Amino acid sequence: MLVGNARTIQWLGVLIAVCGCSSTVATGGNQQADATDVALGFQDGAGQTDAQASDAVVDVLADTKLDAAADAVADGIADVTGDATLPQTCPGAPGCSCAGAADCGTGLCLDTPDGKRCAAPCGAVCGKDQTCASLPGTSGQPIDVCIAAWGKLCYPCSATKDCEEPGITGSLCVDEGAFGSFCGAPCKAAGDCPTGYDCQVAQSPEGPKSLQCVRVTSDGKSLGTCSCTAVAKATGLATACFAEQKDLSGKVVGKCPGTRTCGPTGLGDCTLVGVKSEVCDGVDNDCNGQIDDNAGGCGATGVCTNGKCVDTCASAGCDANATCTPGSGTCVCNLGFTGNGTLCLADCALPWGGSLTSGKSVTAWHDAAVGCGATCDAQTRTCTNGVLDGTFGNSACTVANCPGQCPALTVNFDWGITGSGPCHVTLPAGTSTGWYYTDKADANLGGVYATCDTASGSWQVVQQKCVPANGATTCFPKGTKCDGSGPALFPYPHCWTCCTPTDPMPGVCN
Repeated sequence: MLVGNARTIQWLGVLIAVCGCSSTVATGGNQQADATDVALGFQDGAGQTDAQASDAVVDVLADTKLDAAADAVADGIADVTGDATLPQTCPGAPGCSCAGAADCGTGLCLDTPDGKRCAAPCGAVCGKDQTCASLPGTSGQPIDVCIAAWGKLCYPCSATKDCEEPGITGSLCVDEGAFGSFCGAPCKAAGDCPTGYDCQVAQSPEGPKSLQCVRVTSDGKSLGTCSCTAVAKATGLATACFAEQKDLSGKVVGKCPGTRTCGPTGLGDCTLVGVKSEVCDGVDNDCNGQIDDNAGGCGATGVCTNGKCVDTCASAGCDANATCTPGSGTCVCNLGFTGNGTLCLADCALPWGGSLTSGKSVTAWHDAAVGCGATCDAQTRTCTNGVLDGTFGNSACTVANCPGQCPALTVNFDWGITGSGPCHVTLPAGTSTGWYYTDKADANLGGVYATCDTASGSWQVVQQKCVPANGATTCFPKGTKCDGSGPALFPYPHCWTCCTPTDPMPGVCN
């Protein structure tokens, strides 16, 4: 041992001051260095490499300015280990990586936050996050070596045995509920724990309780999140976690088990395992925070309401030719049918293609074309729940041009000459130039002035006025346009005035 060797202690103090090593050396297995204000660097994963460990030893022992100190350290190592020939470089030197005791000059290969490392004698390189412990060497004799001050603190675990570390007794696997379980470190007061940790009564998964260093939030009021050490990331250490199952009242009625694993970026979220499918029972079966979402088992038309399946379409009264929307119970007529959903009437197929809604009518023609001077014969056909009355099968009829005449022409207009419009005027085949008024079957009132171009056999049409039936109530003075805005454009101005919708012929302002 170092006690009594004044020269060794004197130069060891010089070397420790130069190295920045801890000046507190404990020989008991549960004693630790005075480093309560130092936070463990778990998250950054910055570990000491073999090269760095070798350099640390070589830089100290090979410095020609510290030969005396090196001799003292060598003497001290010999006092502690009984061997003055410890390796000074990796492999084998203190702090170098190892797989087993045979790889280390001290004969001790220990677990550290950076992985397995060769133990260093206490008098050489104990750091601020380390403490000195007496461990049995290969010869059976105890050796005082540096170990991690707080053992496997914050390592993910599933049982207390996962937290056991040579030289430290009393560490528990602390159960933190849904967040998982993590290794603690024995303590008596908060000052025994590193910064960011508190000494609290903690319980292990096996049941026993004791004072343990546990990670806490910055305000110290609740448990904090453990980070992952470099070795925890490299080996993928994991812990069991869970999510709560709640019912509609918010009561916790079960758990969904999961796993949290240390990966390259740190401790992962709780990944649920074997999650149950959601059913309509008022419980969050899959623990996703949503109750009865996408619940199955309610059938094609059922909907989950307050934890029970309700068939909203059973009492909707939909027509046989309608489809019910689950949930709302809305009835919608199927394609080819028209109605309010509770009554759906079939559309009618038109002879010339397309369809006609039940209750609607259309004009059909006997012939698609007739000769010069002939008249097109029309028929009104009405659809009634899939049955189209009448027999005419053409959508239009064309009268052939007579030599030097204009053919019959139907004009649909508003302010435009052709196209769709509320007013309809039929120009007969012939050559007559003059005013033509709305058809007798037309409820609206209007007229056009038309001239037959006998050379081309086509009508030259000018629209005058189209007045909807509910607007034919105004009388204009003689000689004005039919909209009352100014002089008439034609020699025979006519006005649709003071007429009723049932009067097919317009009045005249003359």
